[in-house]
Amino acid sequence: MIFMEQKSSIIFIVFLLVFSTMFLFWQNERELDPNYEKNWWTLAFAEPQNITDLSFVVENYTDNADFSYEVVRDKQVLEKKSFTLKRGERKNISLSIRNDVSSRTSVMVRNGKEKKEIYR
Repeated sequence: MIFMEQKSSIIFIVFLLVFSTMFLFWQNERELDPNYEKNWWTLAFAEPQNITDLSFVVENYTDNADFSYEVVRDKQVLEKKSFTLKRGERKNISLSIRNDVSSRTSVMVRNGKEKKEIYR
């Protein structure tokens, strides 16, 4: 009788461990999915090593597709434009403006009320 209780306890524990492992793998995959219930966007230079190139990349994981950017040097706006970027998309914005290494040039991107800035 004691042997049967131990056997059923072991089977229950093994089942619980297998179920827990499957649940944790499922949870991990869901959390690693950038689209699953996420609300974020990124901004980075397209070529970080090239200090004269101001081209940048925006990746969107928000429901707001309306973006705008400004390129500013010495408090003077050199370029100002808007663009759309749907959820899950990535866009490379190529700029003809070159960075002047003697002064600071910044790229400000806005999505709704949120603003991000990168500069060289």
